[in-house]
Amino acid sequence: MEILSEIVGIPGIRVVHVTVEESAIFLSVESECDHGICPHCGLVSHQVRVWYPRCIRDVPISGKACYLLWKRRYFDCLQCQTTFPEPLSFVDEKRNYTHRYEADIFEQVRQTTATYVAARECLTDTVVTRIFVRQAQARLPEQPLQGVSKLGIDEIAEHKGRNAYDLLFYNLETGIPVEVLENRTQAELMQYLEELPNTITASIDEVCIDMWRPYATVVLEKLPQATLVTDRFHVMKAVNQDLKALKNTLKQELPEGAKACHYPLLKNADDLSETQQEILEKVYEASPQLKEAHELKEAFR
Repeated sequence: MEILSEIVGIPGIRVVHVTVEESAIFLSVESECDHGICPHCGLVSHQVRVWYPRCIRDVPISGKACYLLWKRRYFDCLQCQTTFPEPLSFVDEKRNYTHRYEADIFEQVRQTTATYVAARECLTDTVVTRIFVRQAQARLPEQPLQGVSKLGIDEIAEHKGRNAYDLLFYNLETGIPVEVLENRTQAELMQYLEELPNTITASIDEVCIDMWRPYATVVLEKLPQATLVTDRFHVMKAVNQDLKALKNTLKQELPEGAKACHYPLLKNADDLSETQQEILEKVYEASPQLKEAHELKEAFR
């Protein structure tokens, strides 16, 4: 177990038991410290009143999801007559993910998408997005837009609902978030840009946004020197939505072998599997209209 404790590498924590399943590893861990120190009076206590079990997600081991099974101790302070928990070193209060796992999720989302990471890690989009926003906020520079010449502005939803969106600013050249606003309204964006120093706004020569016109209006007014760019992801999303709508209207006319054409039509042609390519060829034979629409989509992409 000592070797495994070293592999896990959390200071002050040792592994006492291991359970390995097909897709996950469960490590029972405990603190190496046999006492608690009262945060109120500083008295050392060995008197444990209760243990609360926790299951905490950690970074993978050997390609398997890893969970730390930890019984957090609550000590009695004989001097204060109070009960206090042992301190947390590797996970935040009321969180079920270690600091390093959340940092890993942040880097994954930065390089791909929250949806992709959620599927890969068997988490929900909401959980992944919340982790990403927390990590982004913790990493924000003291002067958020200092030195940024190419600015990205995007919405990110921490939960479902009309007012669930945050506004994320990021450096297009590095992909690193530089500011998070807890409101995505046009007025909020307008006020934020108005309050930026001229030295900051004058250095921004490019702004990338989604296809929401109010953002474009604000950027054109407050950053007139910047080139306004539409995020290609949102452009292609709109194109694919139209292609999907056309496919749905013509699907009943397709032969049986071509009906499973959702992914062959919407997926990048370069990434199609052999089976998907065969379905696409059947679609081409059965529907000149869908063939032309798909070719236009690919040419535009």
